[in-house]
Amino acid sequence: MIGPDDTTRSGAPAMGAPPTPVSVGDAAALREALAAQGLWHAPADTRRVAAPWYVTLLQAGGAWMAALFLLPALAWFVFALGDTRNAAVAGVSGFALLAGILGRAARGRVFPSQIGAALGLAAGILALGWALDRSFGWLLPLAVGVGLYVVAPAVSSRFLNGLTIAAACYVMMLGDDPYTHLLAGSLRLAALLGWLALAAWLLSAWRGWRHGESLVPLAWAFLLAAGVLVMLGVAPFSWTGVAALDGPRYWQVDRLACALLPLASWGMTCLQARPGGPGPGLALGVAAGLLVLVPLGQAAPGLPLALTWLIVGFAQSRLGLMGIAALGVIGYLGRYYYQLDTPLLHKAAWLGAAGLVLAVAALVLAQAMRRRA
Repeated sequence: MIGPDDTTRSGAPAMGAPPTPVSVGDAAALREALAAQGLWHAPADTRRVAAPWYVTLLQAGGAWMAALFLLPALAWFVFALGDTRNAAVAGVSGFALLAGILGRAARGRVFPSQIGAALGLAAGILALGWALDRSFGWLLPLAVGVGLYVVAPAVSSRFLNGLTIAAACYVMMLGDDPYTHLLAGSLRLAALLGWLALAAWLLSAWRGWRHGESLVPLAWAFLLAAGVLVMLGVAPFSWTGVAALDGPRYWQVDRLACALLPLASWGMTCLQARPGGPGPGLALGVAAGLLVLVPLGQAAPGLPLALTWLIVGFAQSRLGLMGIAALGVIGYLGRYYYQLDTPLLHKAAWLGAAGLVLAVAALVLAQAMRRRA
C-alpha cells in the first residue's frame, strides 16, 4: 500500500502515485541544466519586456496610424515657417526633440510614450520627404532616427525609428530618384540591411555587454526591411557578370553579399559559442555545407537571408526569429517559382541541387550527433 506521501524511502515518486505538477521553479531549473549542457542558450539579457510581442506590435501600429493623422498638421506647420532649407530642418528637429522628451519622460506610461513615438515617426517621414531631392538630405532622417532610437526606450518606438533609419539608408543609396531606381537598387540595399541586421543580432547576444538587448528592435526593423526589399529584386541571375541584358554589373556583387550571409552568421555564432557548443569538426562541416550553397544564394538571394535568421534564431534560442525565417523561406520560394524571367528548368536545377546538398548535410550531421552522444 502506498503511504500518505506516495513516495519511496529514496524520495522518488512511488509507482501508481499521481503526477506532481511542474512549478515555475522546476522549469527554471530545467532551463539552467540545459544551458549548462550547452543545449539551450538564453539571450544575453534574460529580462523580459513588460508587454508581450503582440502588444508591442499593436502599439507600433497605433503609433503609425497616429503619425499619419499628425503628418498633415506637422507638414503645414513646417511649410508655414518658410520655404527655406533652414526652416524645414528647424521644424523637423523641433518635432524630433519634443518626441524625444515625451519618450524619455514616459517612464513606462503608455499614452505619452505613444504620443512621442507618433510624433517622432511623423518627423522622420517629413525628413525623408525633404531629403529626396537633396544630395546629403539623408543625413537629416538618419539623425532623427538614430537620436530618437537612443533617447526613447520603448520597444515599439525603437522599432519604428529603426524603420526610419532603414529608409534613410534607402534614400542614401538610391540617390535623388529613388522611385526610378527602386528595382535596380533594392537588392543592394537588402544586402546592406541584411549585414547590419546580422551585426545587430550578434551584438545583442554579446556576453559582457549589458545593453545588448536594446539592439533587438533595430535588428527586427532591418530584418523586415531587407526581407521586403529582396522580394523586389527581380533581375535574373547570370554567370556572365551581367544580371540582365541591360543590367548593371553590381547585381552580381549584391547577390554574392546576400549569399555569404549564412556563412558569416555561422562563423560568428561559433565564435560566440558557449561550452558544450559545436566542436571544431562539426563547425567546419556546417561551414563547408554553407559554402557549397553559395551559388544557390546567388541565384535566389532571399533564401540565404532566411537561412541566416534560422541560424541566428537557433543559436540565440529565439523561436520568433526562427518562425519568421521559416515563413520567409516559404514565401521566397513561392516568389522564386513564379519568377517569369528565369527559365523553369534553371529554377528546378538550382532547387534540386540545394535539396541534394541539404539531404547529404542532414545525414552527416545525424551521424556526427550520434557519435557525440
